[in-house]
Amino acid sequence: MTFFVHDHPSPGGHPWKSRSPRRTRWITSCHHRSWAEVLRHAGHDWPGSDGVSTMPATELSVAPPAPARSARRLYVLAFVMALTLVLILTALGVVLWTHTSAVPSRSAPQPLTGPAKTGPNEPEPDEALPTSPGLTAARQSIVRIVGSAPQCQHSLHGTGFVYAHERVMINAHTVAGARRGIEAITKNGVRYRAMVVLYDPRRDLAVLRVPGLTLPRLKFNFGARPGDSAVIAGFRKNDTSLSAGAAWIRAEQRAHGPDIYHAGQVTRRIYGIKGKVEQGMSGAPLLATDGTVYGVVFADHIDDPNLGYALTADEVAPSARDGHDRSLAVSTRGCSK
Repeated sequence: MTFFVHDHPSPGGHPWKSRSPRRTRWITSCHHRSWAEVLRHAGHDWPGSDGVSTMPATELSVAPPAPARSARRLYVLAFVMALTLVLILTALGVVLWTHTSAVPSRSAPQPLTGPAKTGPNEPEPDEALPTSPGLTAARQSIVRIVGSAPQCQHSLHGTGFVYAHERVMINAHTVAGARRGIEAITKNGVRYRAMVVLYDPRRDLAVLRVPGLTLPRLKFNFGARPGDSAVIAGFRKNDTSLSAGAAWIRAEQRAHGPDIYHAGQVTRRIYGIKGKVEQGMSGAPLLATDGTVYGVVFADHIDDPNLGYALTADEVAPSARDGHDRSLAVSTRGCSK
């Protein structure tokens, strides 16, 4: 045990006599020594014949051993280091999670069936297809969609097609943020006022109600397979004439990615197609050779202008049914990302 001894006047008022010039000393002693022996060992004379100290206990300060203090310091240091390491690892985990969650909206989805990449031996679309009788008739049912979204600081351009009485199917991102003036324009230039009656930003689909529109209705085709020929028919941005280009289905895919607002992740059934998808073609029908609709074009490939994507007829069907039964205008929310 270690005692820390201070020189102090005796109870009678006489100062202690110190044999050392220092007024305080560290005294290392065993437990069996009396207070008087400890004091004498420190070099103090204590009055009294019996050698028993009557000094109050408060006059001695008992200090903890130096090794114990060192151990406590090591424990505290180890705890601080461990806590710091935990905080660093937690911050690193948050950064990694944020990075992996931020998936670009136009990144190519992974195919489940069909060819994964464009190869040198991959066939080119048959350019004679757009002139087939079935496709020529289907052109009459495809319309150009225009409008304005002032808060988005841009005008709206897209393609749609008639699938039911006074109902046109389009992409949701085409009319996102629209507040007024949506019009459906036929290939002959006739304009019709339109309103959004269904808006599904998760599937990227919308349905317009177009009073007075009497164009023929296109039917959906649920039998497309990888390798089937198709045609992409729509209106390029700022172009009033209908364009039709040959394509074929490269893969049937289940795509995972964000909705049009990047507010959540969605899974959609789509076709990967080889064919040129130009700006303004969003919402264009992916047509079979008989003029039926395999799906709805919604994006091009970010790295290859000759590749694109279309929602399958199975994916589109629920929205088509819901839009057919609705007649009241709905909000198109804000601008898409």
